[in-house]
Amino acid sequence: MKRIIPYIASSFQKDKIWLRRNKPSNRDYQIIIGLDDSSSMATAQCAQMSLEAVCVICNALSKLEVGRLGVCSFGTETNLVVPFSEPFTASTGAKLLRHFSFQDTSTDVIKLLEVTRSHFGGTAPLQSNQTVSQLLFIISDGRGLYTKGVEAVRKSVKDTWEAGIFTVFLIVDKLRGSESILDIRTPVFDSGGKLLKIESYLDSFPFPYYVLLRDPADLPSTLADALRQWIEMVVSQ
Repeated sequence: MKRIIPYIASSFQKDKIWLRRNKPSNRDYQIIIGLDDSSSMATAQCAQMSLEAVCVICNALSKLEVGRLGVCSFGTETNLVVPFSEPFTASTGAKLLRHFSFQDTSTDVIKLLEVTRSHFGGTAPLQSNQTVSQLLFIISDGRGLYTKGVEAVRKSVKDTWEAGIFTVFLIVDKLRGSESILDIRTPVFDSGGKLLKIESYLDSFPFPYYVLLRDPADLPSTLADALRQWIEMVVSQ
């Protein structure tokens, strides 16, 4: 896994990294990348770079044979664009580029979590003696997550963790003029509706593991590094 980042940085020229395993892995790594297809991504001027970064990292992971890989789009609805059963090829990358429009009017992250839990739950390990490790990457500008309510989102996040799915939220925060997600403030009310305080949006962000990216160009290396750390963590357990 430590070879993924230099491989991407070399523009896919370091061919010596293609070393096949002689011994089968005793783990089945299952990875889904969910990319926000809503119009807020386009407004933030990070949509195209995020999509290209997903194609780059998927291509690298496919060539390195790092488990099974799926890709979802999410907005009003969630679509499994690339299931685990489909190998990532040049035509798959072209399909991704055609699929995403970044014109959706809402961001239903609960639906994304439901669809990915279902896909993970319905996927058996490649071999009966393998331990399954599941990872969900969510790539979004992080805005508009509470269309179904704060508590509903928190419950869905909790359900996903309890299903054994490690989830990392990558917030792509390219500046729109002077506005950053770090500038967003949200009100906190008590049970009677009385305003208690105004806090930073990220102080109560529902995903416990998140990364804030100020430059979408850093997304491929950030994805690769987060993936490496996750694999090192599950192997050490």
